Amino acid sequence: MKTNIGHLELAAGVAGIVKVLLQFKHRTLVPSLHAKEINPYIDLSGSPFYVVQESREWVALRDDAGRELPRRAGVSSFGVGGVNAHVVLQEYRSAEPARAKVVVTPQRPVVVVLSAKQEVRLREAVQRLLAHVERQGCTDEDLADIAYTLQVGREAMEVRLACVVSTLEELKAKLAQYLAEAKDIDGLYIGARSSETKRPSHSWRTRTWIAPSTRGCPRASCASSSSCGYGDSRSTGRGCTTAK
Repeated sequence: MKTNIGHLELAAGVAGIVKVLLQFKHRTLVPSLHAKEINPYIDLSGSPFYVVQESREWVALRDDAGRELPRRAGVSSFGVGGVNAHVVLQEYRSAEPARAKVVVTPQRPVVVVLSAKQEVRLREAVQRLLAHVERQGCTDEDLADIAYTLQVGREAMEVRLACVVSTLEELKAKLAQYLAEAKDIDGLYIGARSSETKRPSHSWRTRTWIAPSTRGCPRASCASSSSCGYGDSRSTGRGCTTAK
């Protein structure tokens, strides 16, 4: 690190960690500057060590079965008073296997839910969701992720909206109709939890009920790497990953 930006004294250790994390991210080994000519007293031949003299791909090691191993790196920091520290870093890899892709069809729709403490806040939540899917360029492939995350990654508050859809365009159209205060929107449900109970699954005071119930479980698991930006994966490893 010193060859790149000099000795940072108290910040030398954390600077080395930042450098390693960036190399993990880009899977690239960056060169140590001014190291074209190696000190003849440093003999690295016959060892696994070498001086990185030019940018190169960081090729991961493999185990005996041919499986790729996580990239690892060590960072040392030596204090002026003789104190030294060493840390070994390993890149993060999800242990959860890839999930089968969820296909949303008219025969297997999803339910997109939103809730808020007041109806005016619910309308704001609808506006934020519409703005997000437009800004992020979401597609039908993201619909299952959006629906799953909004079902399991959000607290259900008093005023609620549920929308049964099979395409992203259908979702946007129904939410836009809701904002325009249209009546009899097919597949859109609005309700409020009764103030007499804290149990959300019972005692709903229904204000609008305008579509027949759908068969089957609408919950969908995350199947794509794209982030919808409207939730988090929690402990399931599913759903969207860029919650705000």
